[in-house]
Amino acid sequence: MQQTNSYIVSSPDAGKGLDKAFEIAQIALCTATSERPCGVCRACKKVRQRIHPDLSVIEREEGQGGKPKQNISVDQIREIVHEAGIVPIEGQKKVYIIKEAQLMNTAAQSAALKLLEEPPEWVVMVLVTDNLDALLPTVRSRCNRINLNSENSAFSEQTEKRCESYMKALAMGDRSEVFCAAMDLKLKTLAETEEFLQYIREYANDILCYRRKDPGLGRELLFKITLIADRCTAYIKANVNPNHIAGLLAVLPFEDRIIEDDI
Repeated sequence: MQQTNSYIVSSPDAGKGLDKAFEIAQIALCTATSERPCGVCRACKKVRQRIHPDLSVIEREEGQGGKPKQNISVDQIREIVHEAGIVPIEGQKKVYIIKEAQLMNTAAQSAALKLLEEPPEWVVMVLVTDNLDALLPTVRSRCNRINLNSENSAFSEQTEKRCESYMKALAMGDRSEVFCAAMDLKLKTLAETEEFLQYIREYANDILCYRRKDPGLGRELLFKITLIADRCTAYIKANVNPNHIAGLLAVLPFEDRIIEDDI
């Protein structure tokens, strides 16, 4: 499974989504040797002021009359694909934030796939959107997802305990332990199953964004977990029985490839 430095920040509040994108940029460009972002180094200050030379924000160009064009064009995306091949100016990374990513037309999204599939090691991409469904499945599958749709966490204590147990079993890497943990979830309704999937998705993203300590899962497995959660959520929308979802959670972590064609 390919590791990724690409993220989708999904939020109905464009301002909050963009703030989260700049937080990811600070993490990537911060020069502190300990916890990132430190918020006080030169790089962090430049990101906050939106003047860091290794940070680019892509948004709709102006059309006639000074109004924004309807879409982000394929030419804009091709330009950053070309520019991404040039090494960073100041830091170890280059960060590209695509504002209103849902407004990339199909050609632009297809062009972005080249950078998402084979990015230079120094490139970090952040797609900010208020409409996740407007992004191609192939684009979504290559990005870590950060969902800001629920401002206040409303996850039940039972869901949190289920997640901790399941993640602990995954970290052990033993098939029988993961199978038992998945069966012990005892997911009874589609609503609580969807809540659990949303929680493990956010749990994985928190680790990937350094907001939570990794219990030993590793980036590759964490990325796979987000894909598994997305696939299972698609099945829920088709009213698949929660017992079947538990079965998928037991076996999919050990599959070499997770296919998202129906997501």
